[in-house]
Amino acid sequence: MRSEVARTPRRSFAAGLASGFMGTVTGMSGPPLAVVFAHEHGPVVRSTLGVIYGIGSILSIGALLVARRIDTTDLWLAALLTAPVVAGFGAGRLLLGRVSKRFLHRAILGVVGGCAIILFLGAM
Repeated sequence: MRSEVARTPRRSFAAGLASGFMGTVTGMSGPPLAVVFAHEHGPVVRSTLGVIYGIGSILSIGALLVARRIDTTDLWLAALLTAPVVAGFGAGRLLLGRVSKRFLHRAILGVVGGCAIILFLGAM
């Protein structure tokens, strides 16, 4: 039996609020969005999450700059971590046509699940 949550404007808005709240409180903003977008096609999920996390990052960085909680070390670290992100985008483009959707789906669930476990263990 397959159960799914239909994506409606109200549910998307609620997931966005929950995601923002959870991201602020615990650093884990993905689960509400994952529920709403679980059965959408890849391009829809990637573009929507890119916009959501992009805007959220800009707001967070802006707030941290206003509060003077970011220094040059943070900016250098961000620049350093940008290289693996760009490499990941490049690898994703190369592998997209060569990897089965089923494997990719399981790999994503595995990585997300592993990250959740690490976050939970780190919070203990």
